[in-house]
Amino acid sequence: MADALPICPIPSNSDIAGIGVRVATYLQACLALFMGFSSVVYRSVHVLSTFWAGEKADDSMSIVEHRALQLPSALTEAIKSVESALFVTSISVIIGAMIQARSFEGLSSYHALVVLNLAQINSYTAYLLFLCRITIDDTGATGIVFLRQMLRIALRNYVLFAVHACMMGAFGLWFWGNNGAFLRYASNNSEPCNPVSQYWIFTPVLSNNQALRIFFLIYYSVSAFPPFAFMVPMAMTALIFGAVWVVLYTLAFIGIVLSAPALLSLHLSGRNVPKWLDSKFESITSKFDAMLDLSKVKWGTAVGGSLWLLPINLPVVFYLFATEKMIRMNKPNLEDADEEAQWSYGQTLALVTALVTVVFFLRDVYKLVIELLRHKVELQGILRFKVNGDDGSFTLRRCRTV
Repeated sequence: MADALPICPIPSNSDIAGIGVRVATYLQACLALFMGFSSVVYRSVHVLSTFWAGEKADDSMSIVEHRALQLPSALTEAIKSVESALFVTSISVIIGAMIQARSFEGLSSYHALVVLNLAQINSYTAYLLFLCRITIDDTGATGIVFLRQMLRIALRNYVLFAVHACMMGAFGLWFWGNNGAFLRYASNNSEPCNPVSQYWIFTPVLSNNQALRIFFLIYYSVSAFPPFAFMVPMAMTALIFGAVWVVLYTLAFIGIVLSAPALLSLHLSGRNVPKWLDSKFESITSKFDAMLDLSKVKWGTAVGGSLWLLPINLPVVFYLFATEKMIRMNKPNLEDADEEAQWSYGQTLALVTALVTVVFFLRDVYKLVIELLRHKVELQGILRFKVNGDDGSFTLRRCRTV
């Protein structure tokens, strides 16, 4: 019977669900998505170029060429600037929500869900930035030494990530474990109503859904435990990544099955099918070999080769879409939707923080471009000296002047 009642009018709260707070979160998330994909693309170009230099050069030259092909340190600085602002914005929103939930006015379940969704976006964004740090870290080590260096990078990023995960987990457990603390606004209604809000997880679900409550109680219980701070986003990302590629491989298998009649017709027409397939494969490998030539490395090829990693961005994209979908579904139930659309001090502060992050990011991108141009000039000088050198000793002597 309770579900048949109309949903209680939800008091507006522009400091949490306003456009400024959301834009600040989305802007930093989009920066992280861009940086994540860019770091993979640049690493692809770097690996191909370094492989080319190692294959073409002698031992003395490969050391100098590897130095010219190193990943610029400006990439790390850009990631750090986005990462710091990300945690500041997210932790501020969570603390503000906790304080308001304990105040006399209280916090509605709808706005609590918005806070949790924004925190999820920031959590997965921070995990992407962590993967960026690993991707661009050019240690040159292998085996146990490489694992030890990766562990050191993880520990450097762990403290802020763990603090954010614990606060998000604590707030999530409080909301899903004691939902009644977020329903005080319903007592202001003179008529009976249902104090729930609509949540979107692939389909609209009411916030009092027991299956949803049990799932998130387990989810936030694990998230709030510091040793598992990285495990939740890692496991969810790996699960989604694996599911996407299972679907893609299934589609590829179906494509092979559907192409069997065409191959059979080629065979019946007298064509040598194995030889035809070998020629196609040889054409692909020749293009790949040409790509290994430093003078022919194309950024477009590196971008195409990096597309297989795009599914790791899906958790962030999902929560971006789910948050906006939830806000649109609950908009008819707001007491004053126009008031929530108005700008407030909290929104302005959050957006200014995000814009400062963008300015610092553009500064780091400028430094990165300058560093890349300098590396390009160094490498061109190395290759020119190598071609014009009379012997190996002359080439090495000229390289040391770079």
